[in-house]
Parts: sequence; C-alpha cells; structure tokens
Amino acid sequence: MVSSRYPVVTKLAFDAWLHAAWPELVRTSNQPVWCWDMAALTRPEISFVNIAAARGIDLSALGKACGKINRVVFLLEPIPSVLKDLRDRDKVEGWAATLLWQSLQGVPLIVKEDSGFWRYVGTHCLLPFVIWREIQAFSSIEANKMQRARQYLDATLYSETVATRMYLRACIANRAGDLRIAYEADRATDLWRSHILRVRVSHYPHIAAALVRLWSELGRKGKKNRTAVIRELAKRINNHTLSQIEATASSEEAYEFVKRLVNEHSQNSREHTDQLLLK
Repeated sequence: MVSSRYPVVTKLAFDAWLHAAWPELVRTSNQPVWCWDMAALTRPEISFVNIAAARGIDLSALGKACGKINRVVFLLEPIPSVLKDLRDRDKVEGWAATLLWQSLQGVPLIVKEDSGFWRYVGTHCLLPFVIWREIQAFSSIEANKMQRARQYLDATLYSETVATRMYLRACIANRAGDLRIAYEADRATDLWRSHILRVRVSHYPHIAAALVRLWSELGRKGKKNRTAVIRELAKRINNHTLSQIEATASSEEAYEFVKRLVNEHSQNSREHTDQLLLK
C-alpha cells in the first residue's frame, strides 16, 4: 500500500514500552520458540511522519520479508537451503539481512535515515527474530539485561541494533558485488560486529568481503586462532592510510591487500602457520 507517510516509534514511546513489556518479553524468551505467542505481546505506540515523496512509500515488501524471517525462525516455513539449519544464528542473521535489504530498496533514503523507523522495524516487524537472535539478553528480569536488550532495538547504535546492523551488512555485501557475502561465513558474529560494522572496514566493502573470505578459509583449514588473526588484521587495516585502502578497487585486489597484511604480520611475529595458509 502506497502512502505519503511512514511509521515510527519515538524514543519516548519505546522507553515506556520496554519498561512495561520487559517481564513479558523475558517470560516469552524462556519458553520453547514454538510456544511463543508473539501476537499477544504488546508493542510500542506508533506515530507517523509525513513526507513529500514523489512515488509515495510502499512498505508491503518489508512486511512480507519480515514475515518470512519470523516464520523460518518459528519453523513455520522450510529452512532455506543456504542455511541447512538454524544452529548458526549469525548465519541466519546474514541470510535475513539480504531479505530485509531487498525489501527496502524502493523506500526513500529519508525514511531509512530515521532511527524512529528502525525502532518500528525492530519492535513491530522483527521482534520475534530479535528475541531469538539475542536470546541471552532477554533471558532474565535483571535491569542490566534490559539495558543490554535495549541496544538491540532502540536504533541508537546502528552497529548494534539488530535491524540496522542487518541492513548495513547486506549493504556492504551488495556494494562488494555479491549478497551471499552477508551469510557465507560460519559462526561470524565477532567478525561482523567487532571487525567490520564497528570499525572503518565497514566503509570499504571489498575489504570487508576479503575478511569474510579469509575467515571462511581459516575455518575450512581448521585454524583455531582465526579470531586472533582477524582481530590483528582489522587493527592493521584501521591503521593504514585512507589512500592505501581507497586504491583497492576490486575483490581480488582487496584480498591481495589482506593477504599481504597477514604475511607481514606472520613475518614480524614468526607465526608461520598463518603464512602457510595463504600460499
């Protein structure tokens, strides 16, 4: 349905809802997922923002995409073949990110720049998925748990809020030339959050794709220290001058850039096992 306005959840409405609904959210998260009655959960009050959009705003694709994501998590729809199962929740998030990104392609940028819109997406469209994805944060009634859960919904930090980090993840993959990059790495929560989304790497999609590729190769070769390797790489990349990274114009050049940094680190620290991987 095309409209000249879009839904938002204000910060005030979100805070009031979270405090009131927190016990209910905790009770839900402590039940088996097939017992969750998400329709019965309260949601924050919605407001609307009017804009002068030439073609109007159509959020029907968003509703369909989020419905599919939630149904897969609830096992009400077959698990996509690219996932095989739901045990790797970060991989599921990466797959879901591509659906979310695709559903918002016709939505004006001014809408996607509004944190109130992302609070709406998280609490009205993706709440079951957010709870499932960050189940530990919703597991007990303590105030510190609520504060931890808040960051996954309130759109204050786009690298932490589930809906925004999903969108950014798919944006990076798309700019790198292949949406599959968003979900091809296994057990990659730390890779995406700590070493891509929170740092300068997020601005260089081919570098991010190279890190994903390296992470996967380290995993296939049974390297147990891949987190340490990527952490060191991310530091070195963030310390490089902008021009050196900007000069990386393609996926293969980006991967060569990353390999060179790994080799330099291997030589400096005498960690020859990492260098052997890249021969």
